[in-house]
Amino acid sequence: MSHRADRHSPCSILGATVVAALLWPSTSRAQDAAPAAPNGNGGPNGTAHTPEEKRPIVVRIALSKTAAEKLSEQRVRRLVELQVGAGASVPSEATGPLDENAVRVYIDLPEPTVVVVQVQAPDRRLETRNVDVAGLPWEVATRFVATAASQSISALTAPRRKPRPRPPSPEEVARELAKRPWLEVSAGLEAVYSSDLETALFGSRVRLGYHGPILSEAISLAALGSIDAGLWTEVDVSAFHRIWIGPDVRVGLGFGFALAFTKDLRREEELAAPASDNDVELWVRPHALASIDFRLAPEAWLRAGVDPGATIDPNRDQVGLWLGGTVALGYEGW
Repeated sequence: MSHRADRHSPCSILGATVVAALLWPSTSRAQDAAPAAPNGNGGPNGTAHTPEEKRPIVVRIALSKTAAEKLSEQRVRRLVELQVGAGASVPSEATGPLDENAVRVYIDLPEPTVVVVQVQAPDRRLETRNVDVAGLPWEVATRFVATAASQSISALTAPRRKPRPRPPSPEEVARELAKRPWLEVSAGLEAVYSSDLETALFGSRVRLGYHGPILSEAISLAALGSIDAGLWTEVDVSAFHRIWIGPDVRVGLGFGFALAFTKDLRREEELAAPASDNDVELWVRPHALASIDFRLAPEAWLRAGVDPGATIDPNRDQVGLWLGGTVALGYEGW
């Protein structure tokens, strides 16, 4: 019984062979689908390095014939590897693969006392340093040359600083402000001349408005008085468009319509008649609107405007000229 259990039957061997044959293609496909190891440049056959990833630095150092006769090439490489720091690799060969992510260093001795060190990193500018070795032993000069090369290598392989974002221009700020909705509350002083009433009116006006990207709407209440104790009270609705000249200056153009109630406001020919205790009249006032606003604070504005229009007296079927000016302080927010 035990010997028979230890032996493998032909059926079990055949089943294992079939399973292995089924698994082998899938394993091969999985290996083929695995990403290739990255090359030095993170090219198409490798995964790209993330900006935060620290890749090892390979430094290839080559000396001209005249420089190699005076400087110890092996000592230069050893000093550069020590000074650049951990992660730096300085092979003994001056050349390497073309796709290698390497810093190239070339040291020349064009003059008997001047050593020229040229360093270039991938996607970086060429940096050249002149080392004056006049009066120095060549062993000491070798250290100075290695230090100059190490400083250039460190500067060229340091992470690039992210450029500071450009501040928006005044035109861009104005365009952005014009797209935002605003609520306005303002109050100011108003002076008016009415040709139909043949008098000037002075008083105050309060306004509540909503400013959209294209059209602004406002409702205002004004109380004006004349020199001869007459009273003009009106409710005005208006619509206008604001043009932003800059972040702190804008212009408004539009139109409005007002209903006014007057008391004791009489024309010159009516002054001889006795005043009535209930001398209240209804007037209609269509008008244009033009204003310029200046920002005083982040949410405070000074507005100066005019609202030329006409006064219509329905009781007498008369039309007169209305010319008014306003200076107001307003608060805008959302």
